[in-house]
Amino acid sequence: MATNDTVPTGGRDTNWSSLAACRFFLAFVVLNHHMEWFTPNAVSAFFALFGGKAGVIGFLVISGFSVTTSFMSRPDGFLKRRFLRIYPAYFFAVVLALSLQVLLGTVRVPEQTFVPDSVYTVGCNLVLLQMYACKALSYDPPIWSLSIEFSFYVLVCFGLPRHRVILLVMAGLSLLYFLCAHAMAAKLGVLMLSKLNMVSYFWPFAAGVHLARSPDWRNFTLITVTGTLVCLLSPITYEPLSALTFLITMACLYAANAGWGRKSLFLDHVGDISYPLYLLHIPVAIAVLSYARTGDALIISLAAVAIAAGVAVLVERPFARWLKRLGSGRIGQEDRLQQRAPAASIDAPPSTSSAH
Repeated sequence: MATNDTVPTGGRDTNWSSLAACRFFLAFVVLNHHMEWFTPNAVSAFFALFGGKAGVIGFLVISGFSVTTSFMSRPDGFLKRRFLRIYPAYFFAVVLALSLQVLLGTVRVPEQTFVPDSVYTVGCNLVLLQMYACKALSYDPPIWSLSIEFSFYVLVCFGLPRHRVILLVMAGLSLLYFLCAHAMAAKLGVLMLSKLNMVSYFWPFAAGVHLARSPDWRNFTLITVTGTLVCLLSPITYEPLSALTFLITMACLYAANAGWGRKSLFLDHVGDISYPLYLLHIPVAIAVLSYARTGDALIISLAAVAIAAGVAVLVERPFARWLKRLGSGRIGQEDRLQQRAPAASIDAPPSTSSAH
């Protein structure tokens, strides 16, 4: 769900502004999907029709595309960059959820109950082990997807994009599982079958990876048709407009890859809000309900967007600037060391040591 840290590769002039706008749309869909738990209005009820799970699928397609582009452009330090990109806002969200559960205890809303989690669960969430070693925080359910997505980053780091056959086989199995897991769980009485989210949600990420490697119009068409049918047929994406959400995502991705449209600093900033908005909207909703004494979806939505914008500006950007300065300092140090090195070392033959 995080924003990209990519640069165009392969001669493509990718218009990332198009994807920034799409990411905000998807985050807004997820937000309004959850407003059904509180006091929905006509606007939130409409956007909820686009499907919360379909929003996650759209995020994963864009994520697969952007992180693979980043990996192909600059593989060194890829996993570290991704972790440092997603963790500051994530840490803020977990701390906010933890603070609220300590202050408020159990909170009940019309369609949901939020209960305090154990120290073990909070600790697992802090190190991105939710959905593996524990459940996601009750006070912030959407963060379930972050550990799954980071697992996909690890697969990219180990060279998954280079193994096209393995990628396609894994995507096909994931797609079948996504379609059948809930039905299998109901039939066999094994709830765990429907909880293997890394398996269920690998196929949209794999679709983005494949499109980054092979951005041919035929691949876009095949994935668009397949994904739309999956969203129509799967019991997970039951909302009436879930398939349209996937179509919108693919249209934005195709336009971005083709370089269509104008690049927009405003849309880039809007896209920056999408990630903290996805992470924070439930804790913000609980806080608004508990302290402002209203569950009105419009007020919650406005508050969530405002808080997300604040986190993007006051948490993520300063951290990104600090990392940039740190990187520049290291480069400068390496340059100074190189300048002080004996001239003979520059002409020395390359090392044949395997450890080099």
